[in-house]
Amino acid sequence: VHYTPSNMEEVEEDAIRFWSDEHHKNVRCEGVVEHNGVKQLVIKWEYTDDTPNENLRGTTREVLQYIPEFGRGEWVAQTMEDAKQMAIDFCKGVS
Repeated sequence: VHYTPSNMEEVEEDAIRFWSDEHHKNVRCEGVVEHNGVKQLVIKWEYTDDTPNENLRGTTREVLQYIPEFGRGEWVAQTMEDAKQMAIDFCKGVS
């Protein structure tokens, strides 16, 4: 029911955007791994020196980020058919 990237570059950009905040620095994608038979992105970052949890300050962490099926990326409905497709996509996404 939300934005669905249209290619791997958009998947990486979206993952980096998701994990970027004032306490994560140098957020980056370090490739793709297979985990339990599923390909996933490796996203890494370092915690800043002002991270509220003092034990995390200056440490490096990583997560495995799910790679969704590619969709249309960001798009705007221009016609009634586009609006219909958006409604169908929404319906599939919430079911």
